[in-house]
Amino acid sequence: MGMSHCLEINAIAHGGGEDVRLDAAWSWPGDLLDQEQVQELADLWVRMLEVLAGHAALPEAGGHSPSDFPLVTLDQDELDGLEEEFETENGWQK
Repeated sequence: MGMSHCLEINAIAHGGGEDVRLDAAWSWPGDLLDQEQVQELADLWVRMLEVLAGHAALPEAGGHSPSDFPLVTLDQDELDGLEEEFETENGWQK
């Protein structure tokens, strides 16, 4: 059976907390992509994951977005204002 995409990545995370390991299996039809092309993409993907993980570890990372509250209509500025108001009234900090 042929592949439904020109590149497939199947990834699974093992472990938890600080001991998480991500395994990824890359497959592609050789007549569309060669090893060098896929290796370059894989290297960029790993670099992106490293940058994302580094950002997530920062104390100021995170927060909410309007999509976190699907039952109300808020834009990001309104949500930020509500969070700031709540934090001020309750003496909390991010």
